Amino acid sequence: MTTTPQRRWFNSKSDLNAGPPQAIRPIQALIGLELGLFVVGWIAFGLIAFMQIRDWGTEYDRKVAAVTRGDVQPETLHVLGIREKSSESEDIARWVVVLGDKENENIVASRRLRNPNTIDVGSEVIAYRFGNSYLIPRFDRGGHNWGKWAFLAVGLLPIPIVCGIVLFRVLRRRRISMQHDSVASPQNP
Repeated sequence: MTTTPQRRWFNSKSDLNAGPPQAIRPIQALIGLELGLFVVGWIAFGLIAFMQIRDWGTEYDRKVAAVTRGDVQPETLHVLGIREKSSESEDIARWVVVLGDKENENIVASRRLRNPNTIDVGSEVIAYRFGNSYLIPRFDRGGHNWGKWAFLAVGLLPIPIVCGIVLFRVLRRRRISMQHDSVASPQNP
């Protein structure tokens, strides 16, 4: 009775390319699942950010169109104060201008500024009221169009990366399989 020797991992040169033992495969599957969930979350973030910024841009365009048509009458707001932003973040717009009506000095809006020297306290600003918010052309410039495409591009970036990794692994396994087949069955000249 002949017994076949028990195969060990890394028995021969062909075994070096065969891969890890089967016990490691569940760990690899778990890591693959985690990476897959991360990629799906990343893509979802990009798509949701794209849709949110698109909605902001649509709302801004709707307000500008209403102002252009003359549906909304302008109001005059006064600069009640300019203060430095309280957070320590490295935000570009570090100053906040506080706007309100001059009679009651009620604060009705605030906007960020990059340079506090561009406007004086007490100066007038034209604004258009939309419900509880204001469109202030001097401060509200839109610019949502490029942002939505940037978030969409960044959000969809994992797709070509994952496809490239999968293609690389498939081609690598195919090459290893072809090498293994050539070592296992040598051809006679």
